[in-house]
Amino acid sequence: MELDCHFDFTCGYSYRAWLWFERLRNAGIDLVISWRSFVLKEVNRGEDAPSLLSGPTIESVAVLALAVAKALPDDASAAVYRSRVFDAMHAREERATRDDVIHIATAVGLDADSFWADETLWLAEVRNEHMGAVQRHGVFGTPTLVFDDDASMYLKLTDLPSENDIHLWDSVTTIVRSFPEVAELKRPPSN
Repeated sequence: MELDCHFDFTCGYSYRAWLWFERLRNAGIDLVISWRSFVLKEVNRGEDAPSLLSGPTIESVAVLALAVAKALPDDASAAVYRSRVFDAMHAREERATRDDVIHIATAVGLDADSFWADETLWLAEVRNEHMGAVQRHGVFGTPTLVFDDDASMYLKLTDLPSENDIHLWDSVTTIVRSFPEVAELKRPPSN
């Protein structure tokens, strides 16, 4: 199954979706995921705050992490990079810094000098993907999954499933693809 996942490295829900997708692959689900940039700080900024996507330089670690992913030489290095950046952003006590992101990227094949020389180009790639997600699919948060038939959903896992990964995946995809009239399923807070 092919799908786009609009994500932000700083988002815990994106991190859990990434972990779950890895478990699904290990369980035999054939998933081909195109990871697409979406900047949560951009959609949550105040009206008077400047856009993080207008440049000419990259000011945010979140945007930098997404831009670097676009600049990597191939899918294999991008997959290793995603794993290491998600780990740096969520599995440690401290958030990753700009230097951490560049260090991870150069370890998997980024030419840092070329990246900085083309910084405006990579920022534009993130901006175009972000804006395209909003305009084409109404993306408002991460992770948002867009399936090959254009069915889409925002997925919010508070934790990884304790079991039955495949059953949950089948249920999610059935609801998203077969019941377009279901706009939202949301649990009320438990007491």
